[in-house]
Amino acid sequence: MHDLALQIPEKYLAPVRDALLYSAIGTVIAILFIATGIACLVIYRMRKRGHDAALLWFGLFLLLYGARNADFLHVVSFLVHLNKPLFWAYFSAVIHHLLVFPFLLFLWEIFPNWRRVLRWVLWAMVPIMAVNLVADFTLHRPNAFYEFNTTLALVIFLVFVVAVFTLSQKTLSTRGMRIGVIVFSISMVAARLYGMHVLRLPFNPEPVGFAVLMLTLGTLITSRAIENQERLSALDHELAIARQIQASILPTALPHSSRLRVAARYLPMTAVAGDFYDVLVHDDGKLGVIIADVSGHGVPAALIASMVKVATAGQLPHAEDPSMVLAGMNHALCGKLTAQFVTAAYLFLDLDQHILRYAAAGHPPAMYRQGINGSIAAVEQNGLPLGMLSVATYSFTERPLTAGSRFLLYTDALIEATNADGESFSAERVEAALATSAHLDTEQAADELLDRLKQWVGADTFSQQQDDLTLLVIDVL
Repeated sequence: MHDLALQIPEKYLAPVRDALLYSAIGTVIAILFIATGIACLVIYRMRKRGHDAALLWFGLFLLLYGARNADFLHVVSFLVHLNKPLFWAYFSAVIHHLLVFPFLLFLWEIFPNWRRVLRWVLWAMVPIMAVNLVADFTLHRPNAFYEFNTTLALVIFLVFVVAVFTLSQKTLSTRGMRIGVIVFSISMVAARLYGMHVLRLPFNPEPVGFAVLMLTLGTLITSRAIENQERLSALDHELAIARQIQASILPTALPHSSRLRVAARYLPMTAVAGDFYDVLVHDDGKLGVIIADVSGHGVPAALIASMVKVATAGQLPHAEDPSMVLAGMNHALCGKLTAQFVTAAYLFLDLDQHILRYAAAGHPPAMYRQGINGSIAAVEQNGLPLGMLSVATYSFTERPLTAGSRFLLYTDALIEATNADGESFSAERVEAALATSAHLDTEQAADELLDRLKQWVGADTFSQQQDDLTLLVIDVL
């Protein structure tokens, strides 16, 4: 420290030393505020989940409050060799006018019951702040309306005090916040008496009281962050269980024989999904496969997907009739859904009779390549989505089935996925991908289709797509 002091010209040592001694407490508190504010902003930025806006506004408020501290600016002016009092006065005044906004937004986050009042205060502060800034620079007097602004700050503080003492929660952090309010209120009164030379004190107590208040508010923020993290951890645990349950309703094994190959790809875009697929019937000569897509996303859609599983299991007696399968599922789901619905497609293959039957309920058409060298066409026989009308009826289309045929069943996320230009992948690109992957087996063809989709959307943004994706590739050998 002594070596450092020797490097500073003697003419600067005295004023720096005097400024530090005179402004020591205020400067230290200001630096603590600035450091804490920056830390809050960094933590808010680094948190990928559970962002608490209160932390953002609290950090910004502390940063601005510390930066406008007169003692701190007095020291900074010496250290940066910018001894221009008018400049620093304007600098402090501008921050002073802006300071109220992060504080009010902080109150907005921690006192939701007061948002109606705070909304009016925020809107009122916009023109007041504008008038203050114009007046300062027009009248060439920083903080020209000092008395008015001081009164206004007192009114806002009184609103804060009322909000604090009307909180119904009796937690440790709220009790600490009330103590902080009381300490700061006492320090303000003492500061006024100190300024009037009525009360003799070694220093201005208001910054210390304010620091105590900010400490209690910081405790509240910390408590909120811990509670939020605990909620997220509990939610993660529940979602993990939900994933396990959802995985249990999907087939554990797919048909694989000398006459059939089936590959499935199931890509939920959240922890759980509303897509569903199942094999209703399978022996060496017959296969019945269903794919469904619940409207919406997340846990509600996943719960309905479990209901679809139950509805599907009840259709085994008429698995060879796709229209009856969908009608039975519709009957089971009607009245049990609210604003949601289910689209579904059912494909039945009879290898001995060489026929295919297909029916759908508001679902994208299946893709069908007839024979090894056949062209690719859509198979469509649609009715109303499931769960909307109990009187809905369904019919199926029947076509000849030949060896070497390939089918693709999928949910709409495949054709509706968009690239950076907002252009969808489309059914035409799906057909093109199937045509070029004709020489691949079902597993390779499914991967090839997904690779093309990822290239179209962009590998970095593929995981940000908003819809769950499921596809089934079925080969008749």
